[in-house]
Amino acid sequence: MERIIIKEIYMKELDRKRNIRIYLPLDYYKNESKRYPVIYMHDGQNLFDHHLSYSGHSWEVKETLDRMQKEGEIEGFIVVGIDNNQEGFKRLDEYSPWRNEEIESLLKRGIKNGAGEREIDMHSL
Repeated sequence: MERIIIKEIYMKELDRKRNIRIYLPLDYYKNESKRYPVIYMHDGQNLFDHHLSYSGHSWEVKETLDRMQKEGEIEGFIVVGIDNNQEGFKRLDEYSPWRNEEIESLLKRGIKNGAGEREIDMHSL
């Protein structure tokens, strides 16, 4: 069974669709009554897959948590990663809670940042 599940969600606060990537611990399917803590992470496409990461190297979240669980360092976590906006520099827009004229002038692309409050609203549900 798959241990990394990809689902598309609609973010009404930003009026955009985005993938979320869900990592399940090694023993997830063996004990359905076991409860796991959940870690929420941004930049979901960088978490698990080298080919999807902007740098060509993932953050190796699956490998690290699998190793830690096998070695008995942790009992397991579920990780939910939400992809960032891959359309140019909109990532800065989504993560910035207010407009920043310096960033806008540095980008020189007319991007209006400051959607971070709506991003925060989405995660506080």
